[in-house]
Amino acid sequence: MNTKKYLVLLTVLTISAAILMVVNANTDRVEQTTNTETEEPELIRDTTVVELRNAEPEERTEEDEGYFSAPVHGEITLSGTFAELRNNHFHGGLDIRTDGQQGWPVLAAADGFVARVAVSPWGYGKALYLQHPNGLQTVYGHLKRFDGEIQDAVVAEQYRREDYAIDWYPKSGLLKVKRGDTIAWSGNTGGSGGPHLHFEVRDGRTSVPLNPLLYGIKVKDTIPPFLRSLYLFKLDNAFWTRNGFYPYDAIGEHPDTIRVEPGVYGLGVRLQDYFVDHMSKLGVNYASLTMDGEEIFNQKIERFRFDEGKLINAHIDYAIYSQRGYRVVKLFKDEGNYLRYYTHRDKGRIELEDGDVHSFVLSVRDIAGQVTTMRFAMKCGQKGRSFTIRKCNLGEDSTFAKPSENTYIKGDYYKVSIPNGALIHSTWIGRDEYEVKSGRCSRMLRLHYDLVPFRKNYSLGIKPLPAYADRIDKLVMMSYDAGSRSSSSVGGSVNGDYVEAGLKKFGHYYLQIDTTAPRVRVQRLRRSMYIRVNDNLSGVDEFNAWVDGQWVLLEYEPKSSALFGTIPRSIGSGEHSFKLSVKDGVGNETLIERKVNL
Repeated sequence: MNTKKYLVLLTVLTISAAILMVVNANTDRVEQTTNTETEEPELIRDTTVVELRNAEPEERTEEDEGYFSAPVHGEITLSGTFAELRNNHFHGGLDIRTDGQQGWPVLAAADGFVARVAVSPWGYGKALYLQHPNGLQTVYGHLKRFDGEIQDAVVAEQYRREDYAIDWYPKSGLLKVKRGDTIAWSGNTGGSGGPHLHFEVRDGRTSVPLNPLLYGIKVKDTIPPFLRSLYLFKLDNAFWTRNGFYPYDAIGEHPDTIRVEPGVYGLGVRLQDYFVDHMSKLGVNYASLTMDGEEIFNQKIERFRFDEGKLINAHIDYAIYSQRGYRVVKLFKDEGNYLRYYTHRDKGRIELEDGDVHSFVLSVRDIAGQVTTMRFAMKCGQKGRSFTIRKCNLGEDSTFAKPSENTYIKGDYYKVSIPNGALIHSTWIGRDEYEVKSGRCSRMLRLHYDLVPFRKNYSLGIKPLPAYADRIDKLVMMSYDAGSRSSSSVGGSVNGDYVEAGLKKFGHYYLQIDTTAPRVRVQRLRRSMYIRVNDNLSGVDEFNAWVDGQWVLLEYEPKSSALFGTIPRSIGSGEHSFKLSVKDGVGNETLIERKVNL
């Protein structure tokens, strides 16, 4: 299986489905607090701001609000909520706890038919998409396996394609289901951080995800939202353009009177919600800020589009997240934030002059209607709060880049291409070059700092040192973390004299050679197979197995570094030849040939 080709194909198919509006198209935090789930491939195109406002789902009806039943037996408890803030995206649905176990029955939430089946080692893993008569879809992700005729049909399709990873749109009505039917079994496949069921409701015309709790899914919620800390931002655009962020200061959990100098300010807040216990920190969809009794900012998140996903980095303060690891939700709307979740007065900006005194009330509400409030005042004078800030070193050279323009930067050994719409804010891009160190196959480039949010990827190309030019096809791009002094592969492909990679953040990058083939250890080779696979750098990219020259299905689970499967009964008893090929991201191959007795 070639995972790179699969991801390209999946993105193309998904975009085509959204454009044609085909009805049958179209760290997760679970019991742990770590989120490793990956969303579906993003649908970001070279769009204008206006396009983000198109294809709104229809408003829900009274019938829609009670349409779906629970996708599991018993009472639902959650470890993730709709539009919860995740790494580079909003969470598309609910994460339903399965007590840390796999194999819970997964039930059809309403009558319908299978519109799509997606199987991948990444993202939602094994996922099932049902189309329903009211025009809505439900999605069931991270499944262990499908059930009955659905499982048989999926395996048959995998054998037809001779590929584990498939993105399949069965003929409309081919695989019908009834409300309450067992359609699959819960698991931990794909980018899941632990066993659970990922469940979504979508508009069938547009694939826009909707909050399932507004469409009949009942969840007990007895704990109101929690306001952790208030933040004050000085909305200094000149400072932002140079450094990539606004000066900020943490006010705390119980502010009284905030004293500031004259200027323009914005507020932000760390917030979270719980439902019935404190095991999982969940998202908050509703917030309101008033000044002197008048609402100046309101947030309401009940739907979003996948191509808006990375605008989460405008919804939060990305610099604080990058430096501190926690998310501060902005209660103002700044440059580059085209999300439609807000109503506001003057974008929530607070302009203060000497002598001004204003009272504020911040209210956050959960889906059950429970409200938590914070009250404070702001007083403006000549002696106000001082902001502790860390200015960025732009280096020996810098380039000004705007979100509305293509930006191209070229050095002696590197080139950077930032397409129109990739940046969220205008910014100066500083850079430094480092001398070569042992084990590196190029000089290292510092491309600004990881404080600048992106809406879509940009491209970085690096030339190898002359000694490695004839082995450029074995080079991968590495990202260096100066804090931990560690590096990790970000992949890359050869384009002329460069190794190029699509990147989603600035930072330190260089090239390293990968000439080591994947390590393969056959632990069980009978009718049931279990094989360990590891790769030191560019990652497992392609695998195939054959018995007597006939392709056989293997599943790949990256979290356990394992290939496993069952040789079909159509291959009878006796001695047979077994062959396995595993390739990494730069084509290094390990080939295993054995005899197997069935």
